[in-house]
This record gives sequence, C-alpha cells and structure tokens, in this order.
Amino acid sequence: MSILSNITASERLLPSIQQVEHKKAIQLSRIITVISKKALLAFQEGRLDRFDAPVGDNSCKIRAAKIADIFQRLKNSKKFSNEIKILLEKINEIEDKLSRIKQTKNKNKPSLKDFRIKQGIEFSIDSDLEFLITAHFLFLVKKIGSYNQTDHSVLQGIESIANSAAKNWIHKMKENLANSSVRFIQEQAEIVGGSRHEILKKMVSKLFIRIYEKRPVLPNFHCMEILLKRALQQDRFVILKISEPGEKINILCKPNKNKTTFIPVDLQEKDLEMPAIVIEAKRTKKVQRAFFQDHDLFRLLLITASQDPQYLSGRRTEDIPFVKLSDDLSVQDEQKRFNGLIKQANEMGVSSKNPIYFLIQHMFCDRVDNHMNLTN
Repeated sequence: MSILSNITASERLLPSIQQVEHKKAIQLSRIITVISKKALLAFQEGRLDRFDAPVGDNSCKIRAAKIADIFQRLKNSKKFSNEIKILLEKINEIEDKLSRIKQTKNKNKPSLKDFRIKQGIEFSIDSDLEFLITAHFLFLVKKIGSYNQTDHSVLQGIESIANSAAKNWIHKMKENLANSSVRFIQEQAEIVGGSRHEILKKMVSKLFIRIYEKRPVLPNFHCMEILLKRALQQDRFVILKISEPGEKINILCKPNKNKTTFIPVDLQEKDLEMPAIVIEAKRTKKVQRAFFQDHDLFRLLLITASQDPQYLSGRRTEDIPFVKLSDDLSVQDEQKRFNGLIKQANEMGVSSKNPIYFLIQHMFCDRVDNHMNLTN
C-alpha cells in the first residue's frame, strides 16, 4: 500500500469547507499541516494513545482495534517508513511556505483546494493516514475550548476561524471517523468466522445502525465480541489497567494456544514494541492476579460488555439495539443470550451497579512498552 495517494489532504480532511477567504485558507492550512505532522510523529514514535477517543466515546473500542490493525500492518514496512519520511519533509517545506505567505484582501473566495495547490502547500494521503490524522485531531480537540498547553496555539487557531465553522468542521470529522469505524467493524464481522458468524454480521449490519448526534452507532456489545474474537485470531496483546482501592495494577494478557481466551503472561523483550488493546477498568475490591487466571477472561470481558450504558434502563426504547427486528427469531434468541449475560454480571460482581471485581470504563490502543516494562 502507499500513503501517498492521489486524494489531497484538503479533500479528505476538509470536505465540508469548499470556499474561504484568503486569511482563513491560510489558517486552515496551518492547522491541518500541524495536526498532520503531530499525527505522523506520534505514529512513528509508537505513541498510539495519541489517537485515543475521549472517555465515553461510543467508538472507542473500534478505534482501538483499528489503530492496532494499522500499526501491526505498517510498523515494520520499510516502504511505509520511507513514505512517512518523505511526507514529513514535504510538510516541513509547507510549514516554511505558510510562514511566508502574505495575506491579501480578495473579495473572491477561492476553492481551498485550488488555493493550496496554487501556493504549493497541498499534499496527498491515503485512507489509513486520514483515519490517523482525524483521530489525532479529535484527540487534541476533545471539544471546542478544551486543550492542554502544548496544543494551545493549534486549537486556538481552530477557534479563530469562527466558532460555528470550527464546530461544523469538528462535527464533520467526527461523522467521517464514525462512518469509517462502522465500515471497519462490518469488515471484521465478515471474516471473524465461527458458530456466531451470521448473527454477529446481522447485529452490526445497516439494519441495526442508529443515528446519535448525526453519527452512526452500532450495538456496542456485538462490536466488542467481534473485536475480541479478532484479537484472539490476530494473537493481539491485551493490557488490563485496573484501578482498585489504594492501588493501580497492569496485567499483560495474550491469547492462549487454542486462541479461545486471553491469559496473563510475563512480558518478554521481543514484545515491548507490539500494539496492545488497553482496557481501563475499575473494581471496589482488591483481587489477586489469580482471579484472572481462574476465570475465562474472554467470557468475563463479554459479560462486562453487557453493562454498557447503551443497554441500561433509562435509555430511549428506540435506542436499545434489540428493539429493531424484535420479531426476528434469531434476534429474539440473541436477546435471551444477552439477558443471561446481564444476570451473570450481577451474580459475579462485575455489574455497573456493583463492580466488585471488574467493570470496563474505556478502551484504547497503545504500544506495550508505554504501559509495561521488564521489571513489572
């Protein structure tokens, strides 16, 4: 694959902004140039947490899996490394050109793409890089007016464009990322296989998409099951980051030999730079590592996934996934299975109301060595 595609950054990252005045064209170009550079450097350095979704984001688990997938495919590619180097050199040249462009008063509003091409500040990216840059952009922004000191000037630039335009841009990028996430999970469902292949495909099909804040949302529980099954198939690491009374612990896990569940493992030097799905969880009781050795961790994660807020009482009826196609026998059977998992969550002390042992709060992707070291 090649990240240097024929589709320009302005087409991929600024699809909702067509024509702007000269000053704003420069501002927008500076922002996407800086954000793109930050994203490339973060990926190069293995700082995969810099593409994390905000806590509570519906697609955090999907984004974690997709970032891990991209990193696994590209991390050892010499071609990719060379293309990143070329693109970073191009971006550095663009930054220099942007610093020397003089603002002019022009009543005509040129196409942003035409402006960037004329000024020699356009560059091209592929869909993987678009996903990374967009994810990093939203990681930085979180919401208009919320940022840390390091990124202050970049995000201040977004606000200076005009609040309404900036918000519309951010909403559009969130929508694009959500659409990409939906496509990704549907692709994963096609290849997951196994006895639950057909029902999993159905539960993440367009039949079960609902729109929330203008973005597509799929049933979280079934997304989780698909992603966990794929992580087993791909021999993916999982790191449990657990907050418990008076302590925070990290447990490195990996698929067992039969790839049917995850088991705690000791860290080896060769695994330090591998991508992992990081699962942040809490519990109210201090539990020994043996708890995770004595339980089927894959099933435990599925049971806790039944406690996702998407399914809890108080939500609008039409938002609950099983309401759609409720007369479908396979969906009825699936709801019975799901209700059984909710019962087990309550019995095992892993429910949202009583998280004695374990309750998932957030998921993201990062490199193993950013959370574990050989002395852990």
